[in-house]
Amino acid sequence: MGEDGKPLGHDALGHALESATIGVPHGSDATPPEHSAGSAELVHRIVSEFGRNSDRLDESPMNDSFGNITAEYMRDVQDGMNGDREIKTYGNNAHLGDLPRGQLKDFIAQVGKDPDAYGAIINSQQAVTTELINEGYHDKAKYAEFSEEIANRVTPGAEIAGIMAESRTQAVYDDKIASDAEFNESLTTADKWAGRAIDMGLSRFPVAGDAAGIIIEDIREAVIEHYTRDSSEQAGQDRSDFLEDQRSKSADAIYDATYQAAIESGTDPENARSQADSAAREVRVGYGMGRQRAGS
Repeated sequence: MGEDGKPLGHDALGHALESATIGVPHGSDATPPEHSAGSAELVHRIVSEFGRNSDRLDESPMNDSFGNITAEYMRDVQDGMNGDREIKTYGNNAHLGDLPRGQLKDFIAQVGKDPDAYGAIINSQQAVTTELINEGYHDKAKYAEFSEEIANRVTPGAEIAGIMAESRTQAVYDDKIASDAEFNESLTTADKWAGRAIDMGLSRFPVAGDAAGIIIEDIREAVIEHYTRDSSEQAGQDRSDFLEDQRSKSADAIYDATYQAAIESGTDPENARSQADSAAREVRVGYGMGRQRAGS
C-alpha cells in the first residue's frame, strides 16, 4: 500500500499500460511512434474490459493513465463515436466503434472523473476537433453541403465534451472526490496533449513549424478560456446551471475554431459566421447526447 492507502500495484499497472499503448516509457518526453497493431489492440481490450465494468474504475489509481491513453488515441475515440464516417488515426486503428454500444462512452465517463484524466482528454479533444475542422476546409471542394460536413466533423468532440462535463460534476457535486480547483489546474498541466494531438496529424494537416505552434497555442488558450470554472464567482451556481454554462462554452470554442478556419481558407465573413453557427448548433446537440450517456 502507498502513503495514500491505495495499492501501489494499480498505479504501476497504469504506467505499464501507458507505455505499452503509447510506445515510449512512462513519463518520457520522446516522440511516440505511430500506433502499432499490438498497441491499438491493447487499447481496444482496455476499453472493452473497463467499459463493461466501469465501476472497477471508481477512484482507481489507473484513471490518470487511462486519461493519457484516451488523449493519445483521441482520433480512435472520435472515430469510434462517428458511426460509418471514418476518421483517420495515427497508425493502426483501435476499432473502438466495434465495441458493444455504450462501452466506449462508459469508459471515458468513468475515467473523466479524475482531474488529471479530464485535463488530458479535454485538451486532446479540442485539438483533434480543431484539426478535423481545418482538414475539412482544405478539402472544401469535395463537399456539396459544406456546413453540414463541418457539423458532422464536430459531433464526436461535442459528445466527449458533454461526457466530460457530466463526469466533472459527478466528481465535484455527487461523489465529492475532487474539487473544481483540481479540474481547473488539470487543464493547464495536461496541455501537452494539445500539441501531441496536432503532431499526430501533421502529415495531413496543411501546416508545420511556426504555423502549427500558433494553432496549438490557440487551442490551449481556448481550453483555458472555455473550460475553466471560476469557483469564487460561481460558488452559488448549482449543478444544472454549471452544465448549461459548459454547453454554451463548448459551443463557443467550436464556433471560434470554425470561424477562424473559414476566414483563413478565404471564406468571406458572412459565410464564415454561418458555417460557425452551424457547427456551434451541432455542438449543443452532441453535448446533450454525451451528457445523457454519462449521466445514465
